[in-house]
Amino acid sequence: KLAVRWMLRHGPKELALVASDTVRIGAQDQMHALGQLLGVPVHVPERFEALPELLARLERHRLVLIDTPGTSVRDTQFEARLAVLAACGPALGPALVLAASTQAGALEETIERFKPLKPASCVLTKTDEAASLGGALSALIRSRLPVSYVSDGQRVPEDL
Repeated sequence: KLAVRWMLRHGPKELALVASDTVRIGAQDQMHALGQLLGVPVHVPERFEALPELLARLERHRLVLIDTPGTSVRDTQFEARLAVLAACGPALGPALVLAASTQAGALEETIERFKPLKPASCVLTKTDEAASLGGALSALIRSRLPVSYVSDGQRVPEDL
């Protein structure tokens, strides 16, 4: 949705997509399909640890959107992935993607575990699936994490 929104405002010229999610089945295929549809290059690091080098080669783009694995903060690979993202340097302006349907305690834990990356903001998704937004909003207020986008459905790009 973010890529489509960028395209509609700025065109494809300065946008690059990075497909680094090797966890979710079909994630890279989905990114390649989106890239082809938008006429935007999709880059795949040889391995997740090669992400900093790949991003260095993409510096000329105004916006590089990285699809990272959406795994639990309790995943055994979490710390290693976090270290790789931290190695990407200060140019990385991470936005944490958080589901509004997640319990407040789990959201707070996620926000806390990602603090070393110094997220610039969050994208609050699945607001249409949440019975209440109170838990998510409380977690965001307590953490002082600003919301850059809210998503409330599957339509691209309308529901962002």
